[in-house]
Amino acid sequence: MFKPESIDHFSEAVVKHIDDGMIAANKAQPKRNYLGASLWGKDCKRQLAYIFHGVPEDEGGGFLGKTLRIFDMGHDGEARVAKYLKTGGFDLVTEQQDGKQFGFYEMDGRLRGHIDGAVVAGPAIEGLIYPVLWENKALNASNWKKASECGIKEANYVYYVQAQVYMAYMELFNGCLFTTLNRNTGELHAQMIPFDSVFAQAQIDRVVSIVRTESPEEMAREFSDETHFKCRMCNHSKRCWNTSTKPNDQQPPLPSWLKK
Repeated sequence: MFKPESIDHFSEAVVKHIDDGMIAANKAQPKRNYLGASLWGKDCKRQLAYIFHGVPEDEGGGFLGKTLRIFDMGHDGEARVAKYLKTGGFDLVTEQQDGKQFGFYEMDGRLRGHIDGAVVAGPAIEGLIYPVLWENKALNASNWKKASECGIKEANYVYYVQAQVYMAYMELFNGCLFTTLNRNTGELHAQMIPFDSVFAQAQIDRVVSIVRTESPEEMAREFSDETHFKCRMCNHSKRCWNTSTKPNDQQPPLPSWLKK
């Protein structure tokens, strides 16, 4: 029988093995050679360039086991909400006949995206004209509250960019039905995101400039101070702040005749 003080230690030991396994499995996955649309809304173009060029993360970087479990719960939440929508009479399509997601493939595959689905028909609801893009996120209670009260654009700009470029590439110009699931309570919230063609094109132009680079350092940093909280959270921060913006900014070596 366990003593009370040993319970936490036992739990930590079990969870550590699970986390270690998830981290190892995640690192073993093949590196992407493209920039996925779910990342396009990140603030820093240089950070996106590091990701696109497959630059190794700083030592100690990468996702924690807990974070990977949260991502996994998001996939589960997507399947649940898809089921709820279909139960509610919405004609939702989420995959092709071969079981693959719908998506786009541009610039020889260097830019890609895969949508959650599209609602092609359903109940008559004011403000909802079919077909529409469908995107879903499973969020914790605080993030869900912000998304439901303020809207996706303010609550999570990355999600908003993702929805806009998906509408552009998939030609779903009637808008995006964006649903959020509260992982803590099971509450659902739905909002319509209108398509903004000018905004979407600006985001596409932005990432095109990134994939055309030969080196991440060709892209300017978004922030001027390495202590900015987004820099501290970046998995390439150490490399970024130890590398000059351009190779020719580095001090050239002394000519041999000046060396003594």
